[in-house]
Amino acid sequence: MIYKLKKRYWTWHYNYIIQRAAAKQNKGFNIHNTFVLPSSFGWATIAVGICLFILGTNYQNNIVLSMCYLLMALVLLSLFHSYFYFTQHKLRFLPVQPDFANRRLHLEFELDSMQRYEFGQLDISLGKLHNKINVTASGEKSQHISIQLPQLKRGIHALPGVCVQATYGLGLFKCWSYLVYPDKLIVYPSVIKHPPKLHKMASDSGGASSSDSQMVVSDNLQGIRSYQKTDPLHHVSWKHVAKGQGMLSKDFTENAGVSGWLFLADYQHLDTEKALSILCFQVQQLHRDKVKFGIDLGTTKVLPNLGDKHQLECLSLLASFNQSPSTTSFLG
Repeated sequence: MIYKLKKRYWTWHYNYIIQRAAAKQNKGFNIHNTFVLPSSFGWATIAVGICLFILGTNYQNNIVLSMCYLLMALVLLSLFHSYFYFTQHKLRFLPVQPDFANRRLHLEFELDSMQRYEFGQLDISLGKLHNKINVTASGEKSQHISIQLPQLKRGIHALPGVCVQATYGLGLFKCWSYLVYPDKLIVYPSVIKHPPKLHKMASDSGGASSSDSQMVVSDNLQGIRSYQKTDPLHHVSWKHVAKGQGMLSKDFTENAGVSGWLFLADYQHLDTEKALSILCFQVQQLHRDKVKFGIDLGTTKVLPNLGDKHQLECLSLLASFNQSPSTTSFLG
């Protein structure tokens, strides 16, 4: 029961802060989005100061009152210096490229500092509770920071706010704020190797001429040209490599006029996630082989085309298939 109440409180607290007071991208920290509260040591120090004030007042002891005033002055100085130390920083998100579900993703930042205060410590975490990392302010004006995300499933994810917390000086106060990542994170399906099953089109408006045909590769050799990084290895002319003539590629006319479709329905006997993983591999394979292809998932499709933009469009379609944008929870 206590755990549920605690979790509900932190969820409410997190949502309230994110909606009303999170620092926007590249705006930095200021009085409108920074929170300052005494730490445990700070509360203890304030309590001691109150006790000294009561004792000095009751017994009319100037020495005790002087100690109380000195302690309160130290608390106020610590408050202002902690705030100024925190607001001298600016945390800037770096773009996060889409990746695959079986890989570990990282959020990366650039931490900029005005260098007015040194030797403090920043704690950066996701949702205040998870994957906390400590950053010690150095003499450098800019630092690169990377924080690992939990394992994410296929889909489009709205990432939570990043909590930045600082302690400075005597540690009497803690300052914190949140930053919100502005973009959605796309996670493609994991990759499962499977030979491409390309449905050749009888015409631009016709259907697939074969439901189980493999990708057709022609032996029509057009010539020899210099090797490019994007060329598949099976196109390399190893005869010329053996003769010491360098890396040369065989230029086939294999893809001229070849246009076809990848169908999700071909793998309806498999689990949906496994079928999407197979299609994910086939999209990349056909792109590397420079085959003009389209993809049909039943309810949505992408028309046959070529190029990097087309590949990203197909992979994004696979990532968002039957899934609405979600917010990953990091609140425990």
